[in-house]
Amino acid sequence: MPQPLFSIIMAAFNAEKTIERSLGCVRNQQFRNFELIVVDGGSTDGSLEIIARNKDSINYWISEPDKGIYDAWNKGLQRAKGEWILFIGTDDYLRPDALFHYNVFLQKQDMAGVLYISSKVQIVSPEGVKKRVFGWPWQWQEFRYKPVVAHPGSLHHRSLFEKYGVYNTGYQIAGDYELLLRPKEQLNARFLDAVTVDMTDGGVSNRIKTSVETRKAQLGNCVSTPILINIEFLSQFVKIIGKRLLGKLGLSFYLRREFRG
Repeated sequence: MPQPLFSIIMAAFNAEKTIERSLGCVRNQQFRNFELIVVDGGSTDGSLEIIARNKDSINYWISEPDKGIYDAWNKGLQRAKGEWILFIGTDDYLRPDALFHYNVFLQKQDMAGVLYISSKVQIVSPEGVKKRVFGWPWQWQEFRYKPVVAHPGSLHHRSLFEKYGVYNTGYQIAGDYELLLRPKEQLNARFLDAVTVDMTDGGVSNRIKTSVETRKAQLGNCVSTPILINIEFLSQFVKIIGKRLLGKLGLSFYLRREFRG
């Protein structure tokens, strides 16, 4: 089977503290058949100098104002040539063997009609402390109520966007989840049981915003009844607040299966 071309799309904005490392992680991939597209939202810090310094590792880059990360990713999609497309932020760090593991997985599996492949991510604090590993196989009955797949570094077949459209720029955080809700139970998905990305934790405020946008996406795509969607939303909100309160006491808890880092 011919080796696939992976398109890596990176959205950037005022990320001088993290983008050098993120670019380096892409450059150090063991599997070399990929292209890197960087879409910057008009940074005013040192990001553009760092991008320019790494231009030999970038196939295409642009810097102009945008409407957020999903607008940037949509711009990247217009330039992507790969059969499989993955998206990262500037504080997501691909592990050196990420594309290698994906390629081996693709060679061994029947990929006919597959639109999406997820894996696991290692969540770390901004200081680099490992916190937990996140990411489970896609299953509609669970996914319709909560985003249990790890989006950073996951693979999207280009036909997913041709069939269901691009990202909705009305979202700021949960647009990736909203896109994968559109096919509903018809989404043909696979799971790579390996950590492919180290992802920086966004903190409690981001988790609350994600829950709010998750509810919006679920209601907009009619994945269940409004009553059940709202019950799940309240449940997640209580968990987030509970974790926050316990965190102040130096404690932590998780109410579902977790992986060790």
